[in-house]
This record gives sequence, C-alpha cells and structure tokens, in this order.
Amino acid sequence: MVEHEHTRPFGMMGSMRNRYFLGVGVVLVPLATLVVISYFFLANSLRSLDGVIIHLFDDLQIMAELQRQTRQIPEIYRQERTSVDGPNEAVTMLVRDVDSLFSNVMVSSTANANDKESLNNAHLTWLSLRGALLSPAMNQSESKPSANIDTLTFAMLRHIMIFEASVYNTIRTDLYNTLQGRKDTQLVITALAFFSLLVAVTSGVLLYRSMFDPLRRMRMSTERIMAGDLEHRVETGDTGELGRLAESFNAMTGMLLSNQTRIRMHTIHDSLTGLINRREFKTRFGTELERALRYSQPFALLMVDVDDFSEINEKYGHVAGDEALRVVAVTLSREVRPMDIVARFDDDEFAVIMPDIGTDDALSSAERLREHISKQEFVIANGTKPVKFTVSIGLVLFPDDGDEIELLMSRVNVALAEAKVTGGNVVRAATLREDPMPRIPSSRSQGN
Repeated sequence: MVEHEHTRPFGMMGSMRNRYFLGVGVVLVPLATLVVISYFFLANSLRSLDGVIIHLFDDLQIMAELQRQTRQIPEIYRQERTSVDGPNEAVTMLVRDVDSLFSNVMVSSTANANDKESLNNAHLTWLSLRGALLSPAMNQSESKPSANIDTLTFAMLRHIMIFEASVYNTIRTDLYNTLQGRKDTQLVITALAFFSLLVAVTSGVLLYRSMFDPLRRMRMSTERIMAGDLEHRVETGDTGELGRLAESFNAMTGMLLSNQTRIRMHTIHDSLTGLINRREFKTRFGTELERALRYSQPFALLMVDVDDFSEINEKYGHVAGDEALRVVAVTLSREVRPMDIVARFDDDEFAVIMPDIGTDDALSSAERLREHISKQEFVIANGTKPVKFTVSIGLVLFPDDGDEIELLMSRVNVALAEAKVTGGNVVRAATLREDPMPRIPSSRSQGN
C-alpha cells in the first residue's frame, strides 16, 4: 500500500469528478491570487510614479514662473517708479503674483525640511524686497534705491536657484525610489508567478497521478491476467469510481479463475471415475521420467486391465460396466501411496506410476492391488446377485526395463498382454528382451 501514498491527497476525494474540480480549483486559485496581487502592486507603483511626476511638473512650473517674475522686478521697478503716493498698479500686481507663487511653492514643494532653508531665505529676501517695492519714494538719489533692489533681487534669485537644485535632487531621489519600488514589485510578482506555477504544476502532477496511476495499474493487471495469472488482483488504493471498477474487475477475475479451475478439472480428469485422463497422465509420466533421470531414482509403471470387461457389459449392461470401472478407480486410489499417480488410461485400462520404488516392492504392491480388487463386488439392483470381477496387471521398472517413454509403454503392454493370455487375475513383470513387442498374441491394449 506504500506505492499509493502519493495519490492520498486526491485519492481522499474519492470521485474522479471531485478530483477534477479540486485540481482545476488548485490551479486557478493561485493564478487568480497572482492577478489580484499583481494588480494591487502595479496600481500602487503607478500611483507613486504618477505622484512624483505630478510634483515634478508642479514644482518646476512654479519655480520657473517664480524665477521669471523675480527677474522682471528691477526692470518693472525702473519703468514704474513708485511715487510719493505709493506704488503704481504694475508693481502692485507683480508683488501679488510673487506672493502667490511663494505661497504655492511653500505648500506643494517636495523638498525636505533641510532643503527648504534656501526657500525660506529666498522668502525672507523677498519680504525685504517687497517692502522696498511698496515703500513711498523718499528725497534721495535715484541710484541708491535701484542698487538696493538689484542686490535683493540677485540674492533672492540665488536662493531660489539653490532651492531649485535641491528640488531636483529630491525629485531624482523620489523617482529612483519609485523605480526601485517597481523593480521590487516586479521581483515580488515574478516570485509569486513562479510559486503559482509551481503550485499549478505540482497539483497537475498529483491530479494526473491520482487519476492515471490507478488506470496504469489496472492496465498492467489486465496484461498479467491476459498472460494467464488469474490469481492476480488489482490494487488501486482508490475509493471512488476507479476503486469500484477495480472491485468489479477483481470479481470478474475471480469468476474466470473459478471457471478455469472447473474447466481444467474437466479437461484433465475422467468424468466417470474422477481420475486424471490419458492426456494428463502422459504429461505427468514425462515429468516423472525427467525427475527420475535427474536424480537417478527408480519408479514402476503398472497397467491394470479389467478381465472380461466386454462380458460384464453384455451380461449385466453398461451400467454394471461403469460401476466396475468406478470400483477399480476407488480401490486403486485408496490402496496406493499419496505420491503415486493413478489414471484412467483407456476404456477398461488404468495406469499407475509409483515413484522411488524397487522391483520387489513394486511386485508386492501390484499383487496387493490385484488381490484387493478381486475381493470387491457390487450389486446392480436390489435382490440381484453381487457382481465380482478381476484384473490383470503388467509391470515395468525404470531404468531396468527402459529409460524412454515409448520403450516403457511398449514393454508394459507386452507384460499386460502376457498376463491376459494366461487367463487373467495375475501380475506379470516385463523382462528385458531384444524385441520389445510381444511374441504371443496380444490384446487390444498393445496399441495404447
């Protein structure tokens, strides 16, 4: 059962339909999660980048306008000299515009607190310059107020340019951090994509194995059964459709094995006596001969024939003949050793193989079998006289009488024929002779 452990997570789902939906869910959920997380990270990254770009354009636009307005101060001041009554309209508008620009840049600037020192200095300079622009004209030379305006304007521009440089640095740093954040986001998304792909592939492999490994085992089991191994059983480790299919398959195989056993029993056994038939006897005879040759062990072959069997059929009927054959089969099976082989060889002939036995013991066993059969009797119907009969037995020994099947069969038929010629109810052992064929008239058993 260890070979099924890898299918356990999906095998617990039972039904192949449930496995399919589970597999699809396991594949789609990581992908959907990846899409949502990717959208969140990308949207956040894009918002950060958009914020940096918007601040960049706002600050640059304000700074450019502030510098332009500042550079106009000396020229407007000279063209529109303030009077005793106060500043004219052009100067007043200029002051209002610069105040507005300073207000905007102070609020929206992306520079940090340290860098805003230059902006504060520019603003302080502007306040001084603003006061000079808005102060009434005094009785003094014209050059001194203009020189003061130029000095303040230059100082203000210098502070603005320093602040502008710091704004550029801040924006560059923010842009770098934003782009670096995008790279980190891409790495996170890539890692999530790889993880999702790994989960999907792993789930797909597990799903494949949970569905197709049992099918593969069933195919291999089918091949083994087709090769003749009907005792093999399918083990899928599955509780769903495949498990039920395996149970049905095993039940069918069990029926085939049972039918094959019955067919084999009918094929190798005689239906009347229950002994093995002539074909199976020849197979076992060959096996026993090979064993005897390999281990140099002797064995005896007995051929038993019912005396005057045709007269029993004619006098008492074929039912009596069949009963006589059954009596012989039962007696032989009961009196031989467990290792001995008894078969119905022909109509009224039986063959017995006695492994690992010598000449004297073989002759003694044959005589004992003949005597037990001669004592048997059976009744055809109530009130009728019991039927008694005898048998003749021919005997050969391996290797004394031959070491080939054909030679042994020929000589045992000769021995049986000699027993029949003498009047029956005797045992005759074969003797070694140049011509294995009988020299006296033989019965029909010679052809067998």
